Amino acid sequence: MPAFGALNGAMPTTDDDSDRALRWRVAAESDLSLDEHEAIAAMLARSFDDWSFWFVGGRSWAGIEPEARVLATTASRAIVAHAGFRRMFVRAPDGPLLVAAVGLIAVSPEAREAGVGSALMRRLETTLRTLDVPLAVVQAGEESAAFFGACGWAAADEATVTYVDYSVNGAGVTVTDDSGWRVLPLGDTAERFRGAISWDGQLV
Repeated sequence: MPAFGALNGAMPTTDDDSDRALRWRVAAESDLSLDEHEAIAAMLARSFDDWSFWFVGGRSWAGIEPEARVLATTASRAIVAHAGFRRMFVRAPDGPLLVAAVGLIAVSPEAREAGVGSALMRRLETTLRTLDVPLAVVQAGEESAAFFGACGWAAADEATVTYVDYSVNGAGVTVTDDSGWRVLPLGDTAERFRGAISWDGQLV
């Protein structure tokens, strides 16, 4: 399996002018500097107004910290697109299932309506396909269902997932949720992610 740095030269390109103007990379979590975490946190706070209290200082995550990030920056080094992911096992009805847990998918307000979100999802998928995981999983709201569907993520309507929800003071609360789950098949079928799923941790 290639290192994340080796993926940066193989990321797909498009004919969109705004897309070509951006610098895309995959950054392993341990390779990010404090300045980069602070810049990501500030971008996520602008992107998620209702949840901006999570992203303070160098805290660039809300639930479990990602393993790596797909990032887009402008020529002036401003971060304008972000997606985090982490490989982990969940307990599915037919046994342990390795998934790429995906979250914090965001395009900064100043870069929206320019095709950057679709470009981010293409680069995220390219990266995930190198990781030898059968499925990628994300929980998305109703307002983004059409977007994820257009990007090839199937609705996992028959999945009921139990996971640990996060809180500002760090306490974990176990919740069960059967809404908004989306799956991207990467070598297995979306039907693997169905029934009662035990996440045994937080979401990205």
